[in-house]
Amino acid sequence: MTLFEKSVAGRSAFSFGFEEDRAVAERYVPEFARAAVKSLPQVAELDLVRHFTNLATKNYGVDTGFYPLGSCTMKYNPKINERMAADSRLTVRHPLDDSTDNQGILQMEFELKESLQEITG
Repeated sequence: MTLFEKSVAGRSAFSFGFEEDRAVAERYVPEFARAAVKSLPQVAELDLVRHFTNLATKNYGVDTGFYPLGSCTMKYNPKINERMAADSRLTVRHPLDDSTDNQGILQMEFELKESLQEITG
């Protein structure tokens, strides 16, 4: 069922409950505001969250199911590998940075290269 089918006139998935939220809402430029938005469904926040949560469970991914065809993009890659590769201590370094930290990174890269050469020949 689509959100348009769940739509009920007058329902809203948001509310301005705090004064600062009201202040933000009142700062819009009136000439850019639409007189009416007819193409959006009117659903409650809970219905909206449940709708998209349900859709998300229909997606297939390596974290939710088995993919036996051996596609290189779908093989198991441990999450720790992804976290290590994305570590900002490595990703924000520039090769020409004169920091002493770079020496440790260069040593790790050299040792990795040596290990891979030993394994692959």
